[in-house]
Amino acid sequence: MLKILLISLVVFSLFSCENRRNPNLSERRLAALMSNTASPEPTSETSSPDFVMPEGYTPQPGVKYRQERDVSVSPVRIDVVKGIENVRNVALSRLVEEIVYINLGKLRFGVDYVQITPHGILIANYDGAWLYAPDGKLIREIYKNICEYEPMGIFGVMMTEGNKFTGISDVRYNEKNDRLLVKFRDFQTRSDNYRGFLGYIDMSRQLIVSVDEIKQDPIIPIAEFGHVSMAYAENFVVHHAYRQDDFRMTSASFFGDTLCRFSFGYDSVRAKIFEKSVRADTYNSYYHNEIFTFRPPFNDTLFRISAANMLKPVYVFDMGIQENLNYDQLYVLQSVNEDSRYLYVTFSMRNYN
Repeated sequence: MLKILLISLVVFSLFSCENRRNPNLSERRLAALMSNTASPEPTSETSSPDFVMPEGYTPQPGVKYRQERDVSVSPVRIDVVKGIENVRNVALSRLVEEIVYINLGKLRFGVDYVQITPHGILIANYDGAWLYAPDGKLIREIYKNICEYEPMGIFGVMMTEGNKFTGISDVRYNEKNDRLLVKFRDFQTRSDNYRGFLGYIDMSRQLIVSVDEIKQDPIIPIAEFGHVSMAYAENFVVHHAYRQDDFRMTSASFFGDTLCRFSFGYDSVRAKIFEKSVRADTYNSYYHNEIFTFRPPFNDTLFRISAANMLKPVYVFDMGIQENLNYDQLYVLQSVNEDSRYLYVTFSMRNYN
């Protein structure tokens, strides 16, 4: 049975892969696009490997920095297995004062992403993105993907050879600029026929222009990226490839220039147990106070990325892993999340129990 451990504490995170500037955009247009997004540049710049970027600072394009770790505060060690001895039932009323249920109708692929915005509740999944009112009424469809995937089983999507996908993913609303940052991708088959780039949708224009007046794709491209998962900070983007065997993250400017490459170690005992059992250790990520937070595969540490080259370890999870354990005895960390009061840790005995 899946167990949930609640811990009164706090957390943070990031990703990696090849990226390049969008060849279809001129330097002038890129500069114009980013004039309202990037922070003002300081008068001096350094490419010294010892230089540590201040939080929120955006360097000039093409400058690369060494990965740094913020260990000013030691990460909190959490003994999950020992905590099981003190497990007790907790009433939901102790965690929240009120729960409001909003009926968003029937969505083919459920809800992949939710964010409360000044315009309404932003919902996104394989089929596109929509805005809903607090009462559940549809305000507007923001973007409609071309998707031939079909819902099936507990995972919700049937992916077979030849299925097509053209549209947006990795959606994130930026209130500062009233823009919807998106990863646009064109994936015609399961082969290498793939195209993807970072872009944005001007939300103010989306809401004042009628649907009939919109004759063109509202996505404004910024930079081309490979087949990666993406997340967004205020002045840079972070991404990683869809693979666990060589998990590395990369930060890049909104222009597509690589800023820093992050690498991570792993728990060798955990990796050995998983390898013998032919199971995957799922990567987990979320935003906490607008900071990207994540745990890499086969790693016991939760990280935050506080600047484009700054990695901050926040929590270390002790799952009681020993050399002589086998997979049937292993407690598996499933997911982590948090709010201002609690850290929520979901784990199980083996992957599927």
